[in-house]
Amino acid sequence: MPLLALLAPIWQAIKAPRVLAGIAGLLLVAGLLIAVSHYRSRVHELEALRKADAARIALATAKATTDQIAANHAPAVTSKQIAETSRVQSETYYEEGRRAGLAYAAAHRVRPEAVGCPVSAPGVPGTDRVAAVDDGPGEDPGMVAVAQADFDLLVSNSTRLAQVHQDAQSLIASGVAVPLSKEP
Repeated sequence: MPLLALLAPIWQAIKAPRVLAGIAGLLLVAGLLIAVSHYRSRVHELEALRKADAARIALATAKATTDQIAANHAPAVTSKQIAETSRVQSETYYEEGRRAGLAYAAAHRVRPEAVGCPVSAPGVPGTDRVAAVDDGPGEDPGMVAVAQADFDLLVSNSTRLAQVHQDAQSLIASGVAVPLSKEP
């Protein structure tokens, strides 16, 4: 029997309007299922991309925040290092200042035998003996004598001021501080 003769009854059944409508319905449902399946896989892909983007953004934000915190704290860290260096060096620096003050006093001694020496008393740096009389201003109006405690205070304050100036220059050099502008 020829093959065509076997397929003829099947073809007659398919040609029936109800069968054709059923096949068309099946094809329509199959097409819809394929479209929905494709849509769902695309939605999952997009959701995965969205999650990956959100994770990258969160990581970048966290890094930026960490970097900003480090940048904000950098001046404080630099200032702390300069202050610590200053503290460590201060005792030696102040001792050098005291020695320099004493060297200055030794080089510029008040001569108690000078006529009209305004202050010749015990405790005055650079004096050798007490004058009998304080008869007013001396011959040299530029000459000044102070008590030892005042002299020590002046030397100490001057040395501290020099140290503060040096620390301020270090802060400016490191970029933590800026110098005040001089107004015209």
